[in-house]
Amino acid sequence: HRLLKRMGWTVGDEVEVEALRLRVWIVGVIPAQGVDLESHMLVHRTYLQVTRGAENQISYVLVSPLDGVRAADVAAAIDTAMALAPVPTETTSAGAYAQAVIDDFMGFIEYLKVMGAITVVITLLGAANAIAMSVRERTREIGVLKAIGFRPGVVLGLVLAESLVLSLMGGALGIGGAALAIGNQGARLAGLMLSAPTVLMAAGASLLIGLAGGFLPGLAAANVRTIEALR
Repeated sequence: HRLLKRMGWTVGDEVEVEALRLRVWIVGVIPAQGVDLESHMLVHRTYLQVTRGAENQISYVLVSPLDGVRAADVAAAIDTAMALAPVPTETTSAGAYAQAVIDDFMGFIEYLKVMGAITVVITLLGAANAIAMSVRERTREIGVLKAIGFRPGVVLGLVLAESLVLSLMGGALGIGGAALAIGNQGARLAGLMLSAPTVLMAAGASLLIGLAGGFLPGLAAANVRTIEALR
């Protein structure tokens, strides 16, 4: 029912999943059970295989050993029998398989965290470099401002304001691009959404990047000597 609510579907609708080139007719809803299955779509296996061009292909098989038979022996026998098959098997217990899936997923999450941190650092360096170049190109203008009475704090504030505006504009463009990227059907099916906390986090990151990136160039502009700036 969560998937139907997210996609705006109802029982009896004929819908097309563009990403899978799949057209289905919704015949029922999985009752609310508080499990992730409520966000999945169940499709007849044969129809899905034919649609995807994967007739007689399967991803995994669940095997239950007979009483008195060790699971490890069954796994070894299956792998031995399938060793020369086009796609050899890798038989494990259900718990080990689930743990492997979780480990892969958590590894992907850690990768995304590292890439996110690297992106923030690169963005911060880029913002600082852009503001520093802007300050250097307008050194004479800064000297004029200080000559007519602008205090160092005001000059610092002007540089920080420019840095914040540029950073927030970049953040707004990034949020807009993300909204467009996850606004398609495939993203909604996968449960990807741009939530309010995510938007606030992105805006906060843009704010911090603007402040951090503009502080040192602004400090340099505030402390430049008026005579040197006017040369």
